[in-house]
Amino acid sequence: MGDDEEDVAETLFSCFDILRGTISPVRYKEYVVPLIYYKRVSDESNRASSTDKADATDAESLFSLPYLEEQYRWEVVTKQANDLGDDLNEAIRAIPSHESVEILIKKVDFTELSVNGVLEQIVENLDEVTLDCRTHPSAQFGPCFDSLLTHLFNLEGRRGSEFTTPRTVARLATELVDELPRFAAIHDPTVGTGGFLAQAAKHDKDGAENQVVERRFTGQDLNPLAAGIARINLEMHGVESEIKVGDSLVDPGFTTEGELERFDLVFSDFPISMNWENTRVEEDPYDRFPGLEVPDKRRADYAFILHALSCLKTPQQDEAGGQAALVVPIGVLYRESERQYRKYLIENDYVEQIIHLPEDLYQQHSLATAILVLNTAKPPERHGEVRFVDAGSEEFYDETGDHRTISVGGVNKANKIGNAWEKNGKVARTVPHERIEASNFSLNISKYLPASDDPSKYRFSGDTEANSNDGENDTQSTDSDSYSFDQHLSDLITASENSVYVLGKYGGATEAELLDVRNELREIGYDAYVDRDLADFPTQDLSGSVTTTMRLVKFCIMVDREASGHLNEYQLAQLNRTVLARLTPEDGGSTRMIGAAENIDVNYIKKFEFDLRPQERLSEAVDWAEEMISRRRREYNELYDWREE
Repeated sequence: MGDDEEDVAETLFSCFDILRGTISPVRYKEYVVPLIYYKRVSDESNRASSTDKADATDAESLFSLPYLEEQYRWEVVTKQANDLGDDLNEAIRAIPSHESVEILIKKVDFTELSVNGVLEQIVENLDEVTLDCRTHPSAQFGPCFDSLLTHLFNLEGRRGSEFTTPRTVARLATELVDELPRFAAIHDPTVGTGGFLAQAAKHDKDGAENQVVERRFTGQDLNPLAAGIARINLEMHGVESEIKVGDSLVDPGFTTEGELERFDLVFSDFPISMNWENTRVEEDPYDRFPGLEVPDKRRADYAFILHALSCLKTPQQDEAGGQAALVVPIGVLYRESERQYRKYLIENDYVEQIIHLPEDLYQQHSLATAILVLNTAKPPERHGEVRFVDAGSEEFYDETGDHRTISVGGVNKANKIGNAWEKNGKVARTVPHERIEASNFSLNISKYLPASDDPSKYRFSGDTEANSNDGENDTQSTDSDSYSFDQHLSDLITASENSVYVLGKYGGATEAELLDVRNELREIGYDAYVDRDLADFPTQDLSGSVTTTMRLVKFCIMVDREASGHLNEYQLAQLNRTVLARLTPEDGGSTRMIGAAENIDVNYIKKFEFDLRPQERLSEAVDWAEEMISRRRREYNELYDWREE
């Protein structure tokens, strides 16, 4: 960003200081975005009026923004206003805007800021800058406006930042896909503020040089405000787009003759584990779930993934294929309840790359994420294989305060490693489908990295290769001379990849809650057990039996209304470094009854408060536990890399 753009950014951001204390930060975007949009449209209309289009020689399109009639322009309205709020309302509604933008600008009412001279101060502040496209071309002003949006939504905390994707994440995703043909259609079904499409357009321009290219950019979002802002954001980037409002899963907005439109590229950073109305697509007219169960109503992740896949061109229908780059929670790569979807993607050879990202990239959550690259026409040399890249280490990101940002060098390195298909190393590996099938269609990076030619060296492989194929690969037996003590010991102490131990107090209503949680875990695909489901371990007391079980299950869930009275499960979990999710009521739980509880290892034990029923937070607790298991495996693999020698 040059000096001029920095000055403009400072002026725009100062609008927040003027608004502070007048309205809630949640509402800043309702006024700041339309007002800046109006100022740029007005200034560009002034330029267009004074410029002969035939004589235009600069690369910036003079008429990429709407043309506003002179009587509604900024300097006329703000300098001659009788009632500034009402006059601004009338002027901004006169902009011949896209349907999605109309929703935004018709909602705004500037008279609400006509207290204590706040509106006048904002207008005076924006008077200091001229925002036409020659003074501030979209290549420079677009990123400036994008930063403004990111800041606006971050002010809202978790809820607001759900609409934005970190810029370097979007950049990496757009650079992972292949070079586009001259004519291409690019789509984002969860467009948010349009960051992915803006980045795709920039990447397109960077690589196009002097070539004439034609691109179609489309998007859809359930939130009308986000959709309107997305369209404005793309206009600020000089990108013509078509943005629609609606639910992409149950009411997709881009269809042709009863079929989904198909695109060359699809990008998406969809809401993680969102509830959705899956009953509305049980008989899906678009056949997005062929031979598969409709994804659970409590977790729309694979509904979004399969929708994106269905929006891609295919060689059979379009002579050429398409690619999707999706930001996904890493749980979709290994959750047992979703194995059928991974199996479908692998058996049809749609998965091309999986890039694991650094943690703490997002303000709204700390869940680990990855970029899942799908391709309906993989090149022959990539058939039957998946490329795994671990871009989560500090060599890929910069750390500022409490969050991380993928560095430019990290983007370039991840992209280079991801496409170096034949080169395997500690952070990247190309894995054949046979290995993935032997791992029960798990796409968990810890099963395949650090790279090793010997699968028996994977320290946390869960079920052994012999068992994962129903015995087909069981070439050794305990009678064989080659079956060594360390192999026998490994088989004995291997933890189950799919088991969960449910802890809590037995008796009365609390025991019923334990059983309800156990049953719900079983419904989503886990082998879940309470104490009474398990046989006693010979020669061990209760503490020893619980300890042994903790070591053998994948993780533990505790329903923690009150102390069990006979056992300190926290202390056992701490000693065993067990991943333990505590479901506890908002008004307490047993922590205060157990003296050592406050000093437990916070990295592996976490509290999830519920209102009435522990199941309210169960899904979130399971996602956290899976994330912690994956994180620990990666850290241990790095810490004990001498085991690979």
